[in-house]
Amino acid sequence: MKIIVTGSNGFIGRKIGEYLVNLQHEVYGVDINYSKCKFETFGFSLLSNEVSEFFEKIKPDLFIHCAGSANVGLSVENPLLDFERNVVLLYKTLLNLDKLEKKPRFLFLSSAAVYGNPKTLPIKEDDELNPISPYGLHKKLCEEICLYFRNIKKFDIKIARIFSAYGEGLKKQLLWDLVNKSKASDSIELFGTGEESRDFIHIDDLVKALCMISLEDSSECIFNVANGKEICIKEIASLFNEAFKNKTFSFNNVTKTGDPLNWVADISKLKVLGYEENVSIDNGVNRYIKWVNNGE
Repeated sequence: MKIIVTGSNGFIGRKIGEYLVNLQHEVYGVDINYSKCKFETFGFSLLSNEVSEFFEKIKPDLFIHCAGSANVGLSVENPLLDFERNVVLLYKTLLNLDKLEKKPRFLFLSSAAVYGNPKTLPIKEDDELNPISPYGLHKKLCEEICLYFRNIKKFDIKIARIFSAYGEGLKKQLLWDLVNKSKASDSIELFGTGEESRDFIHIDDLVKALCMISLEDSSECIFNVANGKEICIKEIASLFNEAFKNKTFSFNNVTKTGDPLNWVADISKLKVLGYEENVSIDNGVNRYIKWVNNGE
């Protein structure tokens, strides 16, 4: 199968491309930040004029859209830039794919940020979408664009709402901050109260889940991608406390703009495809710490 992966130099894009190569697929990566990897990659912007010709040349069977901004804080600081990097980028990509005689199956990587602060837990795919950050709003708009192309243009589109992805290769967010703060000081201050919760999924499990959604035939369009386990931030801090002895963790009771309070996903749809967690949070955190300590 011919597969194009956008954002192929990113945390998820690179990993999913390598995984698909190991499954003997013909993978082509596209990223504005070119870097050599295990599959053929092309360094240009999806907003450039050469995109349409490239799509016509490859004629992909599957298109996995990992490109775009994934930074809630940046979206608050510069919402227009985030809009361009997510909404405009997706729309132009789909318009170019619409020129092809045969449309590829299309997987869009969305985010649990579309839910905002849910009224009930666990969160189901048909629950109300109420984003509380520009990033979440823009992902919601992207989903609406995808559904338009699915319903009106008859694209075969799948949407993956990813919850809290982590793992080796990710140089931002909670775990990255914890490792670096633990190496720099004996006293570590974190945002919030520690009672905030997330539904974490390791990159290895995430890639397998995304490939299931991409490659399996299912009438479902939208999938929560997580493990269905609510884990408090203070539990993550406790795991780091075991790894970094004699450290003190405290919470400043300040909530970052755009950050939700509690998340846990209903992953019934994902489980129907055969998904099972392989990397526990304990194992995943320990692997991440070793990766950082070994110089990434």
